[in-house]
Amino acid sequence: MIFSNGEPRSLKLNAKNFLIHLSKYLSLNNSNCLLQIILICIKNFVMRQQQNNLSVLLPYFIDSVFSMLNHQSSEIRKHAVYCAVEIYLVLGIKFEPYLNELNSSQQNLIKLFINSKILFLSVKAITIALLCGAIHILKNMLLSMVLIFVRHRRFLRLVTQK
Repeated sequence: MIFSNGEPRSLKLNAKNFLIHLSKYLSLNNSNCLLQIILICIKNFVMRQQQNNLSVLLPYFIDSVFSMLNHQSSEIRKHAVYCAVEIYLVLGIKFEPYLNELNSSQQNLIKLFINSKILFLSVKAITIALLCGAIHILKNMLLSMVLIFVRHRRFLRLVTQK
């Protein structure tokens, strides 16, 4: 904790300050491991943001993320692409002007990853829907079997009583 005049200084780390500090560390660090962690933090942060909030925060960190697309390590470049994909998934077409700042190969790479992520999410949603439908069908079958069993027992009781 930082002290000023003998009293603790409160640290207010709002979203804007958080992203500003992370983006500074991106430009200052040479450690691949730390760069990956920072990019993962940014990606996870982006995933939890609303569209309007992220569009306000984007100018504070997007240049640092995009600069990592030119890093010598393929792992760093990959994590920068993952960040860009998550930003696109939150912002949608509002992210296009930022993508246009990149060269064509970087744009194509990011768009390829965006399309594969959208395809993955679509397949996941369809699978969940099918599973829910299958569960619903199984539940109905089970209820039908229980009803048949109950009716059968009632019938047996009626038959045995007569």
